[in-house]
Amino acid sequence: MVPSPTHKSLARRIPGKWKAMLVYIVLLVLSARLDFFSAYERYAKGTPIAVDAFDVASDGTVFPVGRKIPIRAHLHGVDAGIEEEAQVEAPKPRFRKTVVVYLHRIPWDDQGSRLCEALAKNAEISVIEAFLPGFHTTDSRGIPSHSMEANAEVVAELVKFYGLKKYHVIGQGLGGVAALELAKKHPDQVSSLSLISAPGAQEFEMMGNHLVNKIIYGFHYSFFWGVSRLTPNFGAADLLPCDRDYAATVLDSDLSGSKEILRRWRKPLFLLHGQDDWVTTVDAARYTKNLRDWEDHRRIIVKGEAIEAFESKVELVELPGGAGCGFCGCQCDGG
Repeated sequence: MVPSPTHKSLARRIPGKWKAMLVYIVLLVLSARLDFFSAYERYAKGTPIAVDAFDVASDGTVFPVGRKIPIRAHLHGVDAGIEEEAQVEAPKPRFRKTVVVYLHRIPWDDQGSRLCEALAKNAEISVIEAFLPGFHTTDSRGIPSHSMEANAEVVAELVKFYGLKKYHVIGQGLGGVAALELAKKHPDQVSSLSLISAPGAQEFEMMGNHLVNKIIYGFHYSFFWGVSRLTPNFGAADLLPCDRDYAATVLDSDLSGSKEILRRWRKPLFLLHGQDDWVTTVDAARYTKNLRDWEDHRRIIVKGEAIEAFESKVELVELPGGAGCGFCGCQCDGG
């Protein structure tokens, strides 16, 4: 009589590669369900502010989608000058005479935080350091569009939540595109515009053709999506500076209209660039200067990269032809 196979003998008959594949699939499922590393990155005290979510139509029109998304921010120079997290539980802060909205570069780092802290040392300046969807402590789940066009409206809703009617806008890196879109859609609220190593009025996008850019950025996004979703990383991939939120923002954003927004801008404009900036070269600032005759335009180019201006008070505040920090049209010393 032939003995019936046992579970152990059956298990031994399964090839090792199939066992490994099964374990890998199980880990992928668990990773998708338990992305605790990503949750750790997004952790912050309190409940974030809920604002309208926006999407971009095929013709470039930005429209609300009828649901809310969370957004977080640091508030510098409010109340007693203590940095606060923008949250529902906190009482409405008392902003100072001049309010600055800062839109960070991507991927996010603490460069902008240092600038915000320096500006808020002035007794008349408060700074809203907004974290765009998918960056730092702002979650990206449920975001219909990562584009800077949509992000600009999300930030406008955050400022509206605080009842602010007038404010200055600073955009660093790709955040400068959101700053331009914010100025375009809300010209009555934006008093001045400052761009730090921002794309601005580039003659062309990276490859000189919008469609080619989209194809390249599509492969770029696919790679980061694959790292995030096809490896059992339990959210650790989202801890990387360049992750799928970064790639999605680059893919969704359209830089082709930035030049025209700058051409139509009639309020104060400040440009800060470094001679060695490589993502957006210093020629972007020089080209912006030649777009038209500017009535109130300041431009400063520092040695090295623009980030070095954050480390040196002299580099940051000394502007040819006038005093002031340049970022908000005031006569402050920038801290």
